[in-house]
Amino acid sequence: MKQTIARKVAALTKKAKQEGKKSEPKAVVAHSSLHQVIKTKEQAALFMKLLKEA
Repeated sequence: MKQTIARKVAALTKKAKQEGKKSEPKAVVAHSSLHQVIKTKEQAALFMKLLKEA
């Protein structure tokens, strides 16, 4: 099973290189500044509360 997954990953990597795409999606590489500020569930809850009050 591990060999099958490894072959599929290798095939996807090869296809991505041929199409000129990076191996990692942009969502993984670049986070918004909001993601850098809000790191906990409590911070997110407070942010949403303040956003709704505004």
